[in-house]
Amino acid sequence: MAILLPDSINPPRLVVSATGFAIMLGIVLGLGFMGRNVIGKRVLAAVDAFFLGIPIIAFIYRGMKQAIESFRTYGANRRFQRVVYVEYPSPGSRLIGFVTGNYMDPQIEKAVTSVFVPTSPNPMTGFVIIVEDDRVMESDMSLEEATKLVFSAGLISPHAGTRLESSSS
Repeated sequence: MAILLPDSINPPRLVVSATGFAIMLGIVLGLGFMGRNVIGKRVLAAVDAFFLGIPIIAFIYRGMKQAIESFRTYGANRRFQRVVYVEYPSPGSRLIGFVTGNYMDPQIEKAVTSVFVPTSPNPMTGFVIIVEDDRVMESDMSLEEATKLVFSAGLISPHAGTRLESSSS
């Protein structure tokens, strides 16, 4: 064995390292398998119940769980519905937003739209505003065009091939 390996490699240390790596890999895979099956679901339900039973921790845990779940399902069934404009910060100015839902607000007794307004150039951050339906302006932009516009901080326009003609010809 000493002929095949250089002196700088200690075979017992190599075997121990490889064995340790294999054991850790097995543990991670085993935990993942358990989490996807009945036993793992029961353990996760018990952990959920435990944290939700502690008054102050439950409030924080529930919020974090919802946030993580929304990011986990980002791009699955819950997608942005359409692109809209919302007038802000002054009349004539518009923010681009993505509709995330509609509902009836019992307090004002009107239909409202929840709109996610991304910040540029990182659209994963932003804020959610609730706007009365009649104050939401529809956009003909696709979700892809709007996302490019936000990512590029406005450098890539929705209809890049079209140019506005100057009226001062």
